[in-house]
Amino acid sequence: MNQRKIQKKYVSNPENLPEIEQFFIKTFKDLNLTEKKYNSLILALSEASSNAIKHGNKNDPEKFVDILVKIDEEKIEVKIKDEGKGFDPSSVPDPTQPQNLLKESGRGLFIIKSFVDEFYYEFSPEGTIANLVVYRNN
Repeated sequence: MNQRKIQKKYVSNPENLPEIEQFFIKTFKDLNLTEKKYNSLILALSEASSNAIKHGNKNDPEKFVDILVKIDEEKIEVKIKDEGKGFDPSSVPDPTQPQNLLKESGRGLFIIKSFVDEFYYEFSPEGTIANLVVYRNN
């Protein structure tokens, strides 16, 4: 199976988010994804990158966000690694619950889960990896 890998590293600065989004746009534009799947993927990856910088690395410019993209005929896999201490995903309040509807934060994980086929974390002493997977012909 033919697989393409692309790696990028960004300084953990919110000002780099537009550059990261442009990287994703360019990387996935020629993959013949439906417009809905393409837009959903870009939105999910932008949100995960923002989480890595803001929540994982706490906007610390001494830390980095590493991105690994794997593309093959079957799926697109993206790993976004920060240098943070991690968190308990089950502790994030459900943004669809009435008591959370008006909160200004807490929707990111819900958005990501809604727009990709698989989403999970790996935690280690070196940081947290958000894994996002989209099946191309799904």
